[in-house]
Amino acid sequence: MWNTYQNTNNLPAAIVNNDQGTKENGKSVHAGKDLIKGLVSSGSLQYEVTTAAKAEKGLKNGQYYLVLDIPKDFSRASRSLLSTKPTAMNLTYKVNTGQDYFAGQIAKGTATAIQANLNKEISSIYYRNLLAGMTTSGTGTSKLLAGEQKVAAGQTSLAKGIAQQTQGIQKLAEGIPNTASTAELRSAVGQLTSSGTQLSQSSQTLAQGTASLQAALQKAKQATPKLSTKAKNILLLAAPAHLKRVDISNTPTNGVGMAPFAISIGLYVGCISLSFMYDMYSPKKRPTHAMAWWWSKYSLLLALVGVQVALLGVVVLKWLGLNPLSVVNTVVAMTVTAITFITCVFGLNVILGAFGKYLVTILLILQLGASTGVYPLETANVFTKISSPFLPMTYGIHALRQGISIGGSMSQDLLVMVAVTVGINILVMGKLEWDRRRGKFVDLAEELVTV
Repeated sequence: MWNTYQNTNNLPAAIVNNDQGTKENGKSVHAGKDLIKGLVSSGSLQYEVTTAAKAEKGLKNGQYYLVLDIPKDFSRASRSLLSTKPTAMNLTYKVNTGQDYFAGQIAKGTATAIQANLNKEISSIYYRNLLAGMTTSGTGTSKLLAGEQKVAAGQTSLAKGIAQQTQGIQKLAEGIPNTASTAELRSAVGQLTSSGTQLSQSSQTLAQGTASLQAALQKAKQATPKLSTKAKNILLLAAPAHLKRVDISNTPTNGVGMAPFAISIGLYVGCISLSFMYDMYSPKKRPTHAMAWWWSKYSLLLALVGVQVALLGVVVLKWLGLNPLSVVNTVVAMTVTAITFITCVFGLNVILGAFGKYLVTILLILQLGASTGVYPLETANVFTKISSPFLPMTYGIHALRQGISIGGSMSQDLLVMVAVTVGINILVMGKLEWDRRRGKFVDLAEELVTV
């Protein structure tokens, strides 16, 4: 419990990747795989990619504290934010806060961090693409201007060629009726031929300029993206990732989540109080049978524990308003847990005497941190992990969680607690028989009740 948050990276989490990927500019996009790669490398939790069925089962039985579900259109949605039909990148994370409320809060914080990182990453991709589009558009504009210049040059050259050809024709026309000299006639014909050649070259220049202009226009058209800038696009561009939380347990508040731990502590403290108020060992009369001696003490303890469970049930269910999934299972779990606790206290007092009373308090302190009542076992130290399975409160808390929030089976927990109860009572009767045969309490009158 010293620094629990330091070990949250040990919490197991499952990822179910249904993403089918998509294409963008001829390239494959797999946003789901990219997300998984980033999560695994972050080391925030112990992530495992698995199937939906295994993830659901693991979440219910406590194998996983978080299940992250990536939908099949995750990649397609990541590239649709500025299209005419934008779609949010929906992520579903499932928790079981009934199994451990603290772990549920850690899972919530992790999912929120995933959402924030996705928003930042996807928005950055779009901003980079938009800037790249503007750069490409600028290059296309330069090519467009160059094409326009070629067309203008071709048009000027063509105009000059036409003018020269016109002059040549006029000279030729003047030379024919005036029977001009052969030299003048040849000069006019040469000028006409030269102007024709220039006219042909100018036409080619004009054609080249026109083609260059068309190519530049086509590239500029391709470089200009078809963007939609409606309100929905802007909202999704700012926050493309949407989170949906699903809690498979009945844990609406922190009080409900902590109820199994609080109830267990209350029952155990009540049993400790009985050990200080009632002599669990000394008989009033000299015992003739160990079982009679044992039952004279244990029967009264069971009656007192029954009253304790009844009062606690009324307070929790009626006064505080706890609404468990199964009232019957919750009451059964409380009863068996209380009997196990009083048996442990009874056994330590009878077998170890005054030292046993001291150990009862030590056991309480040990169970506060090692019974997984507050923090998940995965965040604990080595000693806590080793001791947890040997503590009765571990099973009492788990059984109460099943009855209150989860709705699963608590048979194993009840069997363990019953076995502990029977085992301790056998040891107690053995100790009482040993003391009886050693002649303890010989100064007392004989026990009237025999078995």
